[in-house]
Amino acid sequence: MAFSAPPCTQFSVARTRAKIPRDLQGGMQTVRACMEIIWHVQTMNGGTLHFWALENPVGMLRRFLGRPEFSFKQWQFGDGRNKPTDVWGRFKNPVATVESPPSDIPEWGKELVQGKYDRAAVRAMTPQGFAQAFYKANK
Repeated sequence: MAFSAPPCTQFSVARTRAKIPRDLQGGMQTVRACMEIIWHVQTMNGGTLHFWALENPVGMLRRFLGRPEFSFKQWQFGDGRNKPTDVWGRFKNPVATVESPPSDIPEWGKELVQGKYDRAAVRAMTPQGFAQAFYKANK
């Protein structure tokens, strides 16, 4: 099993107010490192993995990796956010646990942040509901 979620900093379509220009080459170095870990683990397992996945918000990474195998909005798995997310790899699709968005869902990018994490750190976390549904589909 291998699941990776490289930072979306350089690929996000929500990156509209950045003071520093995008560094797609630098961003792809992180994506390549994630893929090299997946490739390494796969070769250690005789060329096969039960599943592998690379997750990132919908954005410019599609230009480099093509169409994802699966896309979702986080509210579909019980997380109170609307962030559209892509997943590339070889896996069984998880089954959504929620059929329609909650009426009080915050506008994308307007989530409240509490505690020790800043907004970017909270938004970067793989949602727990999705992770549980993904595991259940691929165990």
